[in-house]
Amino acid sequence: MLDLRWHDRAVCKGMETAKFYLKADDNQEQIRVLREMCYTRCPVLAECRAHALEFEDKGFWGGTTESERRRIRSREKIEKRSIRFAYLRKD
Repeated sequence: MLDLRWHDRAVCKGMETAKFYLKADDNQEQIRVLREMCYTRCPVLAECRAHALEFEDKGFWGGTTESERRRIRSREKIEKRSIRFAYLRKD
């Protein structure tokens, strides 16, 4: 079963979700603000990034944009999975 308890410790918990779903990767000022928050204040950056690389196509997660995650997945041969099926696994 997918363990998302780290969400409770994220610095962004409770913030307006729309801030993390940018219209495009070209919103550099918003990306800078989000990245600073992630890298300087978030205690679960590593968990968030790992989750994003495995499951998330959209939004800003773990200090990364959508296009950055696509490049990382390609470079590191990470296959994106559907989060829907992750809830069904019995580990």
